[in-house]
Parts: sequence; C-alpha cells; structure tokens
Amino acid sequence: MAQQVQINSLKDLDKWLVGKPRDWAQVIAFRVALRAVPVLNRVYGQEIVYEEFRNCLTMSALRACFISEVAVIGPTLEIEQAAVRAAADAIAAYATDAAAYADAAYDADAQWLEGQEDQVTAGVRLMAEPLWHGDATVFLDEWVSLQMSLLKKGANWKFWIDWYQSKLDGKPHPGLPQNQQRDLYYQIATFPKEYWEDGKGWVERAKSVNQRIADLLAKVKPGKGYDFFLSYSIKDESLARLITDIIEQEGYSVFVQFKDMPVGSNFVIEMQEGLEAASRFICLYSQAYKDSSACQAEWSTAFNRDRDGKKRNIISFFNRKYCAYSFG
Repeated sequence: MAQQVQINSLKDLDKWLVGKPRDWAQVIAFRVALRAVPVLNRVYGQEIVYEEFRNCLTMSALRACFISEVAVIGPTLEIEQAAVRAAADAIAAYATDAAAYADAAYDADAQWLEGQEDQVTAGVRLMAEPLWHGDATVFLDEWVSLQMSLLKKGANWKFWIDWYQSKLDGKPHPGLPQNQQRDLYYQIATFPKEYWEDGKGWVERAKSVNQRIADLLAKVKPGKGYDFFLSYSIKDESLARLITDIIEQEGYSVFVQFKDMPVGSNFVIEMQEGLEAASRFICLYSQAYKDSSACQAEWSTAFNRDRDGKKRNIISFFNRKYCAYSFG
C-alpha cells in the first residue's frame, strides 16, 4: 500500500522528490501550470487590458505548457532548448498566479505516482490521466469563457482549445492518431524562434503561429484517424467497452461500433472508412464473433490488408467465456 503523501510547501515537495525518477518533478510542474491556464480568462474580462497583452500572455503561457509536455514525453536536446526559450518568454505574473491557484493538486499527483507499481514509467503515464483527479474540475466556468474568447479571435485558436481539453479529459487530441499526434506536437514544439517573432506585435505573431499550425494540421491524413479498429460481436459489447476504456486511458484512439457507427448508418461504408483510418486492427474473438457474418467481413478486410502478417497490423484477443479454441 502506497504511503500517504502530504505536501504543504515547496520544501516538502523537494524533500519528497529525493530519490524519485527524474521526470516526476517535470510532470508535476507541468500539470500544476496546466491547471491554471483557465485563469487567463481574467484578462479577457477587463476592458482596460490591451489586445496585444492578451495575445502575449495567452500565447506565451500556452507555448510554455505545450513544450513542457513534449519535453517530458520525448526529451531531446532540441526540445530542451525550445523549453528554455519558452520559459524565458512566459509572463512572470501568470506563473505566480498559476502557482497560487493550482498547487493544491500537488498531493493528488504525488499520491497517484506513489501508488504505481512501475515507478519508472509512472511519470509519462500520469501525463495521460485527467488533469483533475476525481470528478471535480476547478476553473471550469473560466475555461468555458476562455474558449469563447479565443474562438472569437478566429478558428485557428481551435487547436489550442482541443489540446487543452484533451489534457483536461485525459484523452487523445481529437482526430489525431497517437503516432500523428506525437509527430505534430514535436514539429510545433520545435518551431524556430523566428516563427514566434514573426510580426510586429503579439496579435500578428499569434495569427502567424496559429496559421502555421493549421497548415500542419491540413497535411494530416484527411478525416478521422485512429490508432486501433476494434472488431467484436454485439454479444461481447461489455468486454469491448472495457477494452476501449483501457486503450483510451493509455492515450490511444479507437474506432469501435458502439460509439462510431450510430444506428441508421451504412455499415459497409462506416466499416471501410474506419478500417482505412485505423493503424491497427483488434479482433475480439469468440464463438459469437465466429458466427457473425459482419465480424467475418471485418476480419477478411483486415486480413487482406496484411496477409503475411509482416506489418503486424492484426491483434487478436480471445474471449474465453465463449471461445475454447483458437485459430487453426
């Protein structure tokens, strides 16, 4: 049983971190800063605040948090240099305000880390957890207001809204398979310094950066992309839901009938589009699966895409409740 963690000061935090994996401090700092992002909404509710300052504050804070995430998940010299630049550009007033509102979650993150059996990978896995532990989401009203303020600026701010919401929910970035998300995030995090300085003022700079991100998004595989296509019989839906939850909790996306093929949709078309958009195919095999013509159609389509198995596209799960045999 994990020891109870109670952190009342930075001194307590420093003491607790002694001997812990190096990335634990990075992850906790990232999540504390991220929790305070909605506080940015307060500068949008003040008429005396200039638009230049609003853009400067918003883009600097988002950039610093974003690069911090990439630095934890995939540390490289290039990312470390980018993180230093982003931190230097961040507004000190925001950082102070963030600490005052968000450090109450130190204990919850530390307790979660202590409770993991594999502490070496615990830090990265915490990055995929919902930002607020439990059901409570602090600053929710402010986050909703901030979203509205950003969308009024133009659609290109939607990337940042989707990114933050995915951190809040502990889910993948909407519409981005894990491999594409990782590549896209790295490209954005390593934008050259001049990209962030393109324009005479922060309004122009924000527009320029967001347009570059929109251009990158336009090159992503059209339509929704998924890491996995989960094929199952309707009789095994409860197990399919459990498997989907586990995969999504680990930060991957799944195309699955119960949420992506609504009643009344064309099964053949939806199935084909789902299979084309997914990187890998999971088969939840059981007697019910074997007896279903629809499941066999999905299996045949996936098999024909990787007949010799060299691409390792097909993953088979066996539901032992119904299946006492395997493939011949």
